[in-house]
Amino acid sequence: MPDPTRAGVRHLLFNHIIPQLPSRALEGPWRGHRSQIFHGTIRVGHDGDFLSLPLRSDEVRLT
Repeated sequence: MPDPTRAGVRHLLFNHIIPQLPSRALEGPWRGHRSQIFHGTIRVGHDGDFLSLPLRSDEVRLT
């Protein structure tokens, strides 16, 4: 996996995971070694999640 931090990426959101994880409890094991490679925020998206990136801000809002 290329290093996303070199591009200034601070948040990773994985979505459309096939097959779908049967439980949120499996998200940690599914992420595996990714958190050792990428030191920003890593999330697994779910149906109904809404991300917004406010103008002129570094904030990422998840509702």
